[in-house]
Amino acid sequence: MPIYFVAILGTYPNYTIDYAAVQIASGSLATLMGLDVLESFPKVLNVNWDPIGNRFNAFDDDQVFVVLYDPADNLFFAYEGMTRIDATMEITLPDSYTGKTIVGWIFNIHRDGLITSSSQYLGEFILS
Repeated sequence: MPIYFVAILGTYPNYTIDYAAVQIASGSLATLMGLDVLESFPKVLNVNWDPIGNRFNAFDDDQVFVVLYDPADNLFFAYEGMTRIDATMEITLPDSYTGKTIVGWIFNIHRDGLITSSSQYLGEFILS
């Protein structure tokens, strides 16, 4: 049975999105543990996690996928290239993003490309 999350708040015509309730992916892979996100330099987000794996649903070579959303311009950006065992991902955004608000989520994709974890909300960031 599907599970539905309500991510739209407010009453017509004043709707808002509850970004923490938005589900980008859903699946049986384990989510990342110990997630931490910080802006290490202007427009550079560092996403870190504990590289904890197991042989059932958290594999060292699970791909880590980050989705960033720019609400002002209604643009999505996708970042990949790191694995669960890497424990970190550095994302550099363009200079034009100084002062912008960015919203993020993260999830894992199995090596076969068919199974994912559920997405995790990274937060909302105002870039310096």
